Amino acid sequence: MVSDSIYNELFEKICLLFAQYMKEKRATTQPQKLADLLAEDPNYIYNPKDNLVREGLVEHVGLLPILATTVFPYINRNDVDLGKALIMLAVHDIGETVTGDTMTYLKKDSEAEAEEEIAIGLLDPYYHKLYRLAEHPSTPTSQFAKAMDKCVADFMDYLCPVDITMQRYKEFINVNTPEEIIAMKREHKASFFAWDPFMKDFFELILKKTSEKLIAGV
Repeated sequence: MVSDSIYNELFEKICLLFAQYMKEKRATTQPQKLADLLAEDPNYIYNPKDNLVREGLVEHVGLLPILATTVFPYINRNDVDLGKALIMLAVHDIGETVTGDTMTYLKKDSEAEAEEEIAIGLLDPYYHKLYRLAEHPSTPTSQFAKAMDKCVADFMDYLCPVDITMQRYKEFINVNTPEEIIAMKREHKASFFAWDPFMKDFFELILKKTSEKLIAGV
């Protein structure tokens, strides 16, 4: 028989996790939040650091299974376990509920290590192996999960107005041209898609479409 204390512990843990995931804001601008805000206040002046338009951590984690389940049928690989990949994506950023988000282009090894240590402390041991695989992908399943995590922010960039995306990169990273943005994306992310021909080409398509939109809009 499970004691009342176990039920209460689980209840409180879920409440705390929900609150932390909803509270934490990422450096990515959420395009629909921006559109809603501009519709309510046409005089709103965009600020990349404004929490009113930043993507919440819970939104990021929520988009990942949508992306993964949409892409999965196209890769045609029996060695990718979608169920395990979805678990990896569900838990991979739990450390950020404590450390906060650092853009992938700026994150230092020491910050990643601190985030991982906190994540292991927050997660039930049942998930430790999957979490570590998600952070250090060495299997097709974990490589698939990592690729999904790495490209979801690129879709946010594409869906935002060009001037917003350009301003965001200038503010956070001091990158000022579409060419610099695309080169930075390729440098930091291409290796996470190289494990599979379809994924490699898919990432190049994301870069191509983003590049075309940015160049046409500046």
